[in-house]
Amino acid sequence: MRKLLSLIFAFSLLTSNLFAASLELDYMEACDTDAHAQAEYVSNAIYDSYTKSLLHFQGSNNSTTFTDETGKVWTAVLNAKISTAQYKFGSSSGLFSGNNGAISDCITSPDSADWDVGNGDFTIDFWIRIHTYIAGSVIIYQATTGNYAPILMRNNAILMSSNGSSWDICSELSYAAYTPDVWTHIALVRSGNTFKTYQDGVQTNTFNSSATLMNSTAPMQLMGMADGIHGTIGNMSEFRFTKGKARWTSDFTPDTAPYPQQSGYGLIDYSESTIKTQGSYSLKAVAAATDSLNKTLTKTFSPALDLSGKTQIKFDIRASRTGSNIKLGFHDSGGTTTEVTPNITSADTFQTVTVDISAVADADKDAIDSLIITIVNADSANTIYIDNVRYS
Repeated sequence: MRKLLSLIFAFSLLTSNLFAASLELDYMEACDTDAHAQAEYVSNAIYDSYTKSLLHFQGSNNSTTFTDETGKVWTAVLNAKISTAQYKFGSSSGLFSGNNGAISDCITSPDSADWDVGNGDFTIDFWIRIHTYIAGSVIIYQATTGNYAPILMRNNAILMSSNGSSWDICSELSYAAYTPDVWTHIALVRSGNTFKTYQDGVQTNTFNSSATLMNSTAPMQLMGMADGIHGTIGNMSEFRFTKGKARWTSDFTPDTAPYPQQSGYGLIDYSESTIKTQGSYSLKAVAAATDSLNKTLTKTFSPALDLSGKTQIKFDIRASRTGSNIKLGFHDSGGTTTEVTPNITSADTFQTVTVDISAVADADKDAIDSLIITIVNADSANTIYIDNVRYS
């Protein structure tokens, strides 16, 4: 009986040690939404040079901070704010409640050469959710009240001026009727001498003009006027101002994700709930066909992880391209990065990669502060899934 108890005790210790032998580094379980994944695994993907303003309208509820990815400064006027009650993407949008006295909710940004499109190609597009429809309410305006602007986009028409004294380029370019409280994608595009408007990707109007749009020195205003009572009541998401490029010249399908996730922007991450090896989620990374080489996704560990005495790091990885095109680096707060470039032997199949860190000095792995995923060797399209990162 004593021998049997000893065997049971020994077996218990063995199984306990086995279960404790592989510990979590990152199981990707925090990535319950794409927005959370992108917040945790920060991309160094860049926007193309034509993008002069890009607002996602993401933030905490009632915040009056409007972050532009290009660095432009926007100021909230009156009651303009971020709201988590409605959103097209992520977890929030810009909320604008119309007029109050002689001014209206809006956000403004100082005059910039980026707003001056002259006679070149450009694209202005955004998602909008109009709550209360009031004909003539302002969506985009760069002038002071009563003055002409290069482009005035209302919720029922577009007007443009080359001379500052009349709407000589386009006096009334109308949209189809909005459906209240429904997100709608709007785009105004100039390609050469052809102007087109699109609603949910479908062309609604076109006209021709070789004129040069006037260069206003007034601030740019969105969803209203800082000195007028023509505010739009509703929400805005994904405002993008493109100078020098006509992004669409025929009917298109509007993006189903925030603009940084488009092809051409390097390496962007998503949360994945169906393709995984454990738990509820894996990390999905999409490398664009161009501009993905050397782009990174970085996850910061706080507090840092002490892997002193550990000999292995393992993770599960799957990719649409075979070969050695992805590098994972484990960065130490002392400045050392331990890296591995796994060879994907079979496309679209998970494989487990083991990284031998037994020869790495404890001083170089005693405070792992970040995990860095990098695209290497080829600037080609690739879809990667990573899950179950652990050490032993």
